Amino acid sequence: MSEYLKPGITVVVPTYNRMQYLAQCLESVLSQDVGGLKVVVVDDASTDGTLEYLRSLEASDSRITLVVNSFNTGSMNTAMQLAIDSCDTEFFTWIGSDDLYLRQDALRIVVEQHGKQKEIDYISFDLKFFHGEDVANICNLCGSVWPKEHGMYSIERAEAYSAETYAQCVYNYFCPPFPWNGVWKTAFFKKNNLTWITYMGNVWSPDTMNGLYFFSKGMKTTHLVGTPLIYYRKHKGQDTVSKYKGQKIRSDITLLYALYEWFEPKIFTMVEFHSEYEKCVHLLENVLKQLKTAEMTKLDKAVLEDCAVDALMYMWKHLRLFMHEPKVKDLESGFKNYIQLC
Repeated sequence: MSEYLKPGITVVVPTYNRMQYLAQCLESVLSQDVGGLKVVVVDDASTDGTLEYLRSLEASDSRITLVVNSFNTGSMNTAMQLAIDSCDTEFFTWIGSDDLYLRQDALRIVVEQHGKQKEIDYISFDLKFFHGEDVANICNLCGSVWPKEHGMYSIERAEAYSAETYAQCVYNYFCPPFPWNGVWKTAFFKKNNLTWITYMGNVWSPDTMNGLYFFSKGMKTTHLVGTPLIYYRKHKGQDTVSKYKGQKIRSDITLLYALYEWFEPKIFTMVEFHSEYEKCVHLLENVLKQLKTAEMTKLDKAVLEDCAVDALMYMWKHLRLFMHEPKVKDLESGFKNYIQLC
């Protein structure tokens, strides 16, 4: 253990207008029978009474630290970065304020596994999906337990991802069927000078993006097979539901940029690139393909135009010496035509 880290685990709970579910979530966190528990709740400028409830709870329980954003940031990124940067415990994790731990020993199980596997930076585990208010309303679509979510993804994975398999999954499906709320060794962030990042404005799938980022920095992981430890709630107010129309396309395209920037593209494209020129052209062809296949709705048009403008700027930065070449000319024409269509 790093000399400046204390025994214990920090759990960050990002929340925004979740009064309906927050008490149930925090009860499950505070009842964990793990030693050295710290809970950082970050309120993203709620307007539904959440803040008053949290202030009362903070006053009654010394394990809770409340952080209040002065304005709504619209994502968990700020909360995660703040919590990681200030974390002084040996372990770090997070849980959505509409979810809850399935059992009181959930965190202790993972911490004990970390103790047995000193080389591992991050341990994930199964989740049980349910609908609405009652955990008995198991999600039939996904078979109730991740990673067997056949209804959304044709993937069944019963072991931890590697950097290569995760990059391939993101490239093929864009959003792997799980949230990144396993347990990290805090030393992974400290020794590599890492934190939670916001990349190209991606607030729709920040955990998928940061999973890519951490794998690119050498993160080693394992997975607790057949051990569901969190109830993951599906409901209409969920961020990944309510922001779908406006952010899904932008998210997918930023994931493409990250893949080509942080990884050797051959591992996920199965194509050998012999120059930066070939790699850049292939990336931009992928971006244009995503734009052309996107569903055109009024909510999406501004996002699509922004993405096309970003692609033109990327093209100028990386391919400005090749603007006369047919492939680059065709791509430039494609993006310009797309902007005019918007």
